[in-house]
Amino acid sequence: MAEWDDRIDASDPNVLPDYIMAVIQTCDGFLVNVSSPIIVSMWVGYEIGGAHALRKTRAKYIYSYVPNLPSVVEALKSINGSSLDSWIRSL
Repeated sequence: MAEWDDRIDASDPNVLPDYIMAVIQTCDGFLVNVSSPIIVSMWVGYEIGGAHALRKTRAKYIYSYVPNLPSVVEALKSINGSSLDSWIRSL
C-alpha cells in the first residue's frame, strides 16, 4: 500500500496518483485481488482505469466472495487458483 512506501509522500494528494500510474506503467499485467476491502477502496477504479489506459492485461483473482463488486471490477476476467499460473505466464 502507498501509505507504507517511504519513497512517496502519501499525504500530498498530488503525488499519489502520479506515483500509482508510474508503478502500473512498469508492470506486465494488472491483477485485482478481490476481498472485502475492495468495496470501500476509492483507488481501485482509478488503478484499473490506469491499467486500461496503459493497455495492461487486466484480471481479477477472487480470494473470497464479495457481494456487489464495483462494476469496473466485475467486468474483469476472472482468474482462479488453477489458472493463475497460466495467466502470469501469458504476460
